[in-house]
Amino acid sequence: MAFPETRGICETYADGTRGGVVYEWLVEIAKYTGWEYEFIGDSISQSIKNMEHNKYDLMGAVLKSPGFGENLYYPEHLMGYSYSLLIYNKNDQNIKGFDIKSLEGKTIGVFAKATDKIKRLNNVLEFNDIKSDIKYYGTSDEFESSLDNGEVELLLVSDLFNKLADYNVALRFNSEPCYIVARKDDPETSAQLNEAIKKIYAVNPNFGEALFQKYFPVNYSNTAVFSEQESTFIHKNGPFKVAVVKNNYPFYYIKDGEPKGIVPEIFALIAAQIGAEFEYITAASYGQTLELVKSGQADILGYYINENDAFN
Repeated sequence: MAFPETRGICETYADGTRGGVVYEWLVEIAKYTGWEYEFIGDSISQSIKNMEHNKYDLMGAVLKSPGFGENLYYPEHLMGYSYSLLIYNKNDQNIKGFDIKSLEGKTIGVFAKATDKIKRLNNVLEFNDIKSDIKYYGTSDEFESSLDNGEVELLLVSDLFNKLADYNVALRFNSEPCYIVARKDDPETSAQLNEAIKKIYAVNPNFGEALFQKYFPVNYSNTAVFSEQESTFIHKNGPFKVAVVKNNYPFYYIKDGEPKGIVPEIFALIAAQIGAEFEYITAASYGQTLELVKSGQADILGYYINENDAFN
């Protein structure tokens, strides 16, 4: 079994145990087939080459690509979808991770061989009526450097992109279908693999999707970028006073002398992003917190529970 070390897909931990989407699929498949595995930790490129030359029995997270996989057996059902991301530089104030319309008119760099990714990107842009320019790159070096050198404003990458922490994420969407494949010259293994996957999905139709969500959760931490005027305002006017209801678990409460709960955690994240300071003014009731803001004794309402009316 090919087991190239890949974050979230094929992982070997410090204590020698294994994990990842492929590993958990294999464990589940073994319940139906009785298989035992010998894992071969070659590199991704070597694993792909060896699989094509029938040197392994199985390999996971394999994509369907033109001109590839003629010797491979693809089961009827995939193991799940990988995710594609549009990433951008942290100092770019013109793109917002929460607003897809901010992609309008932007130039997106793509790796020319990633045809399925590009096709799905175009579908997403068309569905949202976004007109962007697509710039194609033939080599990985040119592609990966294009964002930093200003040739493009966004880059189309996979969730496995190894420099992801250096950038903000503008968009995430389902990309290419991934398969656990066998060798075509081993029909018995191919048949057992196909039947096992069918039985797994019959019991739990969300098995594959749940694994990808487990190992690739939506937890990207974008960096907020502010204009000079905004930054000056933040640092001149703090600390900002936040009105909260006293001892109102789980929103706000005191533990070991420190504010805890949903509201303090959210404002701690905001503080880390923008460098602002916040202090809490407590009230006996929700109505009193509204009055604190109306009277100017507080700058911010910790949370607003009436979704039907705007608060002026």
